Amino acid sequence: MRQWEENYLSKKINFHRSARHLQEVNPVVQQVCNVNAGVMSASYTSAVIIDQTLAPPKPTLQIQMTNGMVNLVWPQIYSNFTLQSAGNIGSGIWNSNLSAPSIQGSNLFITMPATNAAQFFRLSQ
Repeated sequence: MRQWEENYLSKKINFHRSARHLQEVNPVVQQVCNVNAGVMSASYTSAVIIDQTLAPPKPTLQIQMTNGMVNLVWPQIYSNFTLQSAGNIGSGIWNSNLSAPSIQGSNLFITMPATNAAQFFRLSQ
């Protein structure tokens, strides 16, 4: 074996020994802090940090109109949301008395006739 190879291997082995020693003496505390250095509730898995203090994402409501029918579709994991409609968005009055959604794959959907000139929809929790 060449001299430089022996030196390289020797340094590599010593590095691993000292790194293991540091890990045993000074373990890394896995915490996530906010900008004020306050500890946040979070989980750490495979180099992904999940902040559990943030609000969960809001569902996306897909609206399509086909042959005079309105198709409303949203992910089934948001089954705790209620579909609401309003004829005038400025009135602040939302109707929750729509038909119960059906399940199609991993989505919930409602199909209804497009009878109004304007109709607004939202998912509310």
